[in-house]
Amino acid sequence: MNKYAPSIACFLVLISLTSLVHSQSLQLKSIAVLDLDARGAISRAEAGTLTDRLRSMLVRTHKLNVLERGKMEEILREVGLQQAGCTSTECMVQAGRMLSMELMVGGSVGKIGRL
Repeated sequence: MNKYAPSIACFLVLISLTSLVHSQSLQLKSIAVLDLDARGAISRAEAGTLTDRLRSMLVRTHKLNVLERGKMEEILREVGLQQAGCTSTECMVQAGRMLSMELMVGGSVGKIGRL
């Protein structure tokens, strides 16, 4: 796998989300992106960078109302929910309800193979 694989993965997620939103309605959907969990050889800093990049790409589509990271962290802190390690479907659904979001993105990122 090459060094562009994480960026390609973010791009594929972006395409899937925007096509889903575009096909459902002309009204902008609200979405929050939880911090991606670092796995294997990926550091927390790299996972954070990929999360920020995904958020930025979603904002640039002008098809979604993307919740700002700071606002999301503030709301989750107030209700006592930690976003760190929130990769299960149940956790993402709970976070989505607390944030009043229509769509949620979360999960983990890691490297496969050698560079």
